[in-house]
Amino acid sequence: MNGFDEGAQLRVDGDLGEFGARLDEALRMIRPSLGRRRRDRVSGYPGDGTQRWPAVHALDVAVLFRLALESAPAGTEWQAVADEGDKVRDIAAVIGRRLGLPVESVPEETYGPFGPIFAMDQPASSAHTREALGWKPVHPSLLDDLENIQP
Repeated sequence: MNGFDEGAQLRVDGDLGEFGARLDEALRMIRPSLGRRRRDRVSGYPGDGTQRWPAVHALDVAVLFRLALESAPAGTEWQAVADEGDKVRDIAAVIGRRLGLPVESVPEETYGPFGPIFAMDQPASSAHTREALGWKPVHPSLLDDLENIQP
């Protein structure tokens, strides 16, 4: 019997996938703001920008789901995190560079209902997941993936 028959949990933190195919709130928040950033002529981040945002590529999560289905004990939890915490200032910097915009701190309210989430420090670790299940994320990081944004 595999882990999911008895309720193993896989926790996916932060952002997923290739640019254009992201599945979670991080890019849903970033995409609508790209047009606003172009219009406002700034790539912003809340606070001092040191808060961390975990991320993982969707294809790496798919591999982890397979590993968990095949070997996770019942009742276990697993973290699907490849980038354990990119600073939101660094995320804004890549977006700013790719769109030719200055990068600066903006009010949390700039991000609407996602503001409090984006302003929160959210470090996460998958060290236990990697060690116990032999999971090795191999796909592009969030910052590398954001390099695909076109002006």
